[in-house]
Amino acid sequence: MGRGRLWRRAGLLAVLALVLEGCATGGGWLRLRPASPHEQYVAMLERTRRAAVPEVDAWIAEAATALGAPQAVTAPRHLVSSTASTRGRAAAFLVQVPEGRRLALDLRSQVTAPGPLFLDVFAAEDEAPAGQRPPPDSLERVASLGPDALSISVDARRATSYVIRVHPSLEWAGAYVLTVRTQASLPFPVQGLTARAVQSRFGVARDAGRREHEGIDIFAPRGTPVLAVVSGIAQPSSNGLGGTVMWLHEPDAGRTFYYAHLDRQAFTEPRRVVAGDVLGFVGNTGNARTTAPHLHFGLYDDGPRDPLPYVQPDDVVPPLPRLPTLSTQ
Repeated sequence: MGRGRLWRRAGLLAVLALVLEGCATGGGWLRLRPASPHEQYVAMLERTRRAAVPEVDAWIAEAATALGAPQAVTAPRHLVSSTASTRGRAAAFLVQVPEGRRLALDLRSQVTAPGPLFLDVFAAEDEAPAGQRPPPDSLERVASLGPDALSISVDARRATSYVIRVHPSLEWAGAYVLTVRTQASLPFPVQGLTARAVQSRFGVARDAGRREHEGIDIFAPRGTPVLAVVSGIAQPSSNGLGGTVMWLHEPDAGRTFYYAHLDRQAFTEPRRVVAGDVLGFVGNTGNARTTAPHLHFGLYDDGPRDPLPYVQPDDVVPPLPRLPTLSTQ
């Protein structure tokens, strides 16, 4: 039976595979997650006893070897495989993603022999020092490209070291280009504006140094709509510093967003909202009465965080490079 037919037949069973991740603290319950396409493929090889074949043994081993020696890259960047000689060879890339950014990956290929082309993203448990590779045993798989997908993304709640592994299957031959970039992980909170409207940043001194600015100030004409950046529970309120404010709680993620100095709120009772809903309108209430209308936008996630990286524009990538010309012979 040919490799392609074997993969398709065994893959129907492998899709049900689950990987045991360990026991939950205190309860002894096993936590399960779906196997990645790469793990399903390895399971297929083992079930069909092909793992005893030297070529297959080498292919399985190089997947782990690649994670231990990733090439450090910076975003945005295109990573192009060389030639069809990359058949079956794993490549891994290390990229440092700042807090608040979204790691976005696009994989395009030119194929001379069809088969699965695997892409997996691993996160280091602890941030590795600059220029150092994270130990392989500190890596946890956080995302995998689906069989019919071309793009995948992961949000970095904290500054994170990611290892991206591309591993052609034994059947696959060709060339690929992997585009690595970062994007905003949140939409901009003021309608029609971008981060260029930010004039006062996180951490600057306030009240003669007695406190620090726990957010960013976005200047806009009075009455400009301000928008929910996530889906959650919106809670109208008021206080002396912020004046007319809106709190937006994101229960699933444990984050809270703070909209202050509003001219008015869009509603006066708590309600569930979705990202993009209007929460209120730019003003200068509270301690901003002597300044131009603006939105104070804050993010709290185990304390105040700088919201600016979350809403900075997406990386601009250069034009997609041309893939190598491949021979089918």
